[in-house]
Amino acid sequence: MEKTNKTPKRRAHQHTTKKVISHQRRRPKNINQWSEEKMKHAVEECRRGDGSINHAAWEWCLPRSTLQLRVNGKVEGFRRVSGRKPIISSAAVDELATLLVDLARRGFPLSGKLVRDVAYQYAQENKLAGFSQTKGTAGYDWLNSFMKRHPNLAVRKPEALSAPGASSVNPTIIGK
Repeated sequence: MEKTNKTPKRRAHQHTTKKVISHQRRRPKNINQWSEEKMKHAVEECRRGDGSINHAAWEWCLPRSTLQLRVNGKVEGFRRVSGRKPIISSAAVDELATLLVDLARRGFPLSGKLVRDVAYQYAQENKLAGFSQTKGTAGYDWLNSFMKRHPNLAVRKPEALSAPGASSVNPTIIGK
């Protein structure tokens, strides 16, 4: 028999291809399904030293990172906390809302610029950081969030005063 240098041809179906696995991050179906009671017990267990954070998270079916933040003291309490801490506390925001309603009753219409300026001044007087010092006003996104939290308020564009209305608002006519 003669030896030949020919290599056998591969058929297309013989060639095996590896399945490409997508590295997309998939969210678990049970996200945010933990209870405050479970979190409380797991934090207490970790602080007592009964086990590691990983073990407690697995045992109580909690997210490890969420448990770790509470054990290390970076997040207070056992309730769900999402997003940044607010610049102005909820009590202060309610006070600001009543101040804005009072201003509107006295004849200062609630324009977006006025609300943002009053919020900035309120934060400056109470030494609250978070608003832009260079712009000297609260942000547009803050205003949108504030208006969503207070649906009883409405920002309107002020209308121009008509000529008869302007002439009737002078000291002599008001005095009569």
